[in-house]
Amino acid sequence: MTRLQRHSLAVPSAEALPRPGPELSVYLLFDAARVPNAAHLLDAYRVQHSCLFRGQPGEDLADVAPWLVALEGASPQAQDFIWQVLADGHGLLLHAPAGIDPVRRHLKKFLRGRIDGREVYVKFYTARNFDYMLQTDPALPGLFSLVETAIFAEGGFDSTFVAVTAKAA
Repeated sequence: MTRLQRHSLAVPSAEALPRPGPELSVYLLFDAARVPNAAHLLDAYRVQHSCLFRGQPGEDLADVAPWLVALEGASPQAQDFIWQVLADGHGLLLHAPAGIDPVRRHLKKFLRGRIDGREVYVKFYTARNFDYMLQTDPALPGLFSLVETAIFAEGGFDSTFVAVTAKAA
């Protein structure tokens, strides 16, 4: 059984963002619907990024879909963008010991849920939804089978950041 641990974290600026290491990658997973021109900005910043949807759905939904961005090699401007998205509560910072494609495939499993017997898309990757779902959705802790840590802003801009890690019980 996995037990989730929460603790406060100081991330006062883009310079304080966790850095990728040789065995651990750092990603931003965010809601493009909350960030105007997100796909174009990611192209301009020349960071490795991937929409969680592929093919035609990815093209059709690019402006509103969830996007995964690797921090490795991110320029200072890209780091500022990543920090701002995180600080505004529009995404999660994730630590994972895997490349962007395996992480994208893993995260995609959590995009659908059931409400009143109907299948719906779930935006688990915004700070408010993630915090709520950690407490109420028994499936979401499965995210931590690949992701080691998730960081999000608690309460919106200029808020406290929270890190959630999984520990074996």
